[in-house]
Amino acid sequence: MKSIQFLATAALAATGLSLIAAPAHAGLNLKADNPSLYESFHALVNAESLRLDNSEIALRQLNADSLYFANGVKPLEVYLIDEVGKFKSTLKFSFNGGETAVVQGGGVSFANMEVDGSSPNIAEGDGVNLGQFADATVFDFYLQSPEGLFGTNSSANPDGLSHVVAYEYYDEAEDQIWTILGFEDKFGEYNPSKYADRDFNDVVIAIKGVTGSDYVEQDVPEPGSVLALLGFAGLGLARRRQF
Repeated sequence: MKSIQFLATAALAATGLSLIAAPAHAGLNLKADNPSLYESFHALVNAESLRLDNSEIALRQLNADSLYFANGVKPLEVYLIDEVGKFKSTLKFSFNGGETAVVQGGGVSFANMEVDGSSPNIAEGDGVNLGQFADATVFDFYLQSPEGLFGTNSSANPDGLSHVVAYEYYDEAEDQIWTILGFEDKFGEYNPSKYADRDFNDVVIAIKGVTGSDYVEQDVPEPGSVLALLGFAGLGLARRRQF
C-alpha cells in the first residue's frame, strides 16, 4: 500500500501537481472509533455568528476554570471535534498549576492546527491519550493563537475576558462523563469588524476524564456575553470562515 501511495505521489510530482491529503489516523480518532458519539458532539457545534442565550442550552454548564481529573483507572483523552478559527492555533494544557505543554502524542499533535486548507495536519476526531492522573488533579486548557494565550482562567487572559466555555456531556452507552470545551481565538470584546465574534467555536474539543463545578454567572458579565455567549449549541454545523 505504501508503494502505491509513493508511486501516486511521484506521478503527481512529475506532472507538476500537488497531492493534498488529510493526515493518517494512526492513533486515536473518535470519528472513526465511535462515529455516533463523535456526531453527537459535532452536532453541538453551532452555525457561524449564531449567538444563543443560556436558556437554550440543555447541557450542564461548568466553570471552565474548575476542571479536575475524575476518571479513576481510565486515562485522560482529548479529541478534536471541530476547528474553524481564523488562525492555526495550538492547544495546550497544564495540571496542578505546572508548566503548559502542547497536547500531543501517539502521532497526533494539536500544534498549529489546520483541518482544511493546503496543508492539513490534524483531522476531525483525532485524539491524544494524556495518561492517567491522581484523582482531583486540576487541569487548565489553553488556546495559543497569534493574538495571545487564552486559557480557562479569565483573569489570566491578556484581555481579561473569558475565552473558554465548558459543558458536561454524559454518554449513557459507555457510562462515561465528557467535558466539551469551546474556545474563542480572538483578543478583545465582541467586534464583528475585527472578526471578534465571541462565538467560542474556533476550536471545540471533547475531554474524557475530567469534570468540573457548576457554572456560576458573574456579578458583572462581560460586554456582549448575554448576546454572544457561545457558538455551539446544537443548531447546525460550523464551517471554516471565508475571508
